[in-house]
Amino acid sequence: PYTTLFRSDFEDEMVNCVEIYNKYKSELFTGTSDPEKVVPQMMEEMRKAGFDDMQKKAQEQIDAAK
Repeated sequence: PYTTLFRSDFEDEMVNCVEIYNKYKSELFTGTSDPEKVVPQMMEEMRKAGFDDMQKKAQEQIDAAK
């Protein structure tokens, strides 16, 4: 069964991470930057923006729905 995530629990983190992703996506998709360098840099920024908290809160919701 599928569950719907309540994004309100992590809305701010998600908005921040999407903004960071959007900043890097064109250079990653077009190959103009080395993903070995850019992805770790992007993930570092996303983690500072709450990526790990967002992932944890989403997983808690998934676990609670089982």
